Amino acid sequence: MSSLHASSFSTTPPKCLCGEMTRLKLSNTSRNPRRPFYSYSNYNKEGRSYCEYFLWADIEVENEAKIACEREHTLKRKKNNSENGRKNSKKGKKNSRVIGMSFML
Repeated sequence: MSSLHASSFSTTPPKCLCGEMTRLKLSNTSRNPRRPFYSYSNYNKEGRSYCEYFLWADIEVENEAKIACEREHTLKRKKNNSENGRKNSKKGKKNSRVIGMSFML
């Protein structure tokens, strides 16, 4: 099927499974109008054999955006957890001081 190492809209198109450079084309279907994709450069030309390489060119951009959002969410959660941990730690220290002082009296 397809390889996932493509860099979308890059100046160097990815290579297909047989090592040939792919071509950036635009879909002309009603389901994916003008959506860019990479395919084997000699696909279905003059009855030649061809590999079935196919990769949406914009999928990597979508994946990178999702990954960036997930990373940002994870970092915010870790930051909140560490801040809450510090607040709880400070409260624990205050409580232990109060308890320690009450035993001293």
